[in-house]
Amino acid sequence: MDICAEELGNNTNNCIKIQADLKSFCEQVNEYLENDKTFELNINNWWKTLKQKVNKNKAVIQAMADDTSVPLNYYAAYAQVFIF
Repeated sequence: MDICAEELGNNTNNCIKIQADLKSFCEQVNEYLENDKTFELNINNWWKTLKQKVNKNKAVIQAMADDTSVPLNYYAAYAQVFIF
């Protein structure tokens, strides 16, 4: 999103390019979402999935942090620094 059309897509490869004032754009999006009853269901499902992925990632990282075999991995080394 950019207010200047010439700058759209210059910094990143965008799938959607929006030329607008950020404040008015956000107001319009919020107004639309307040009237969209399926949005709440979708966002709740998204949060549930996100929390599951976070917990899975925590378990994987904890396992790597607990692995002190040679060569020492980044997570195990950082865990020791964190304890210190």
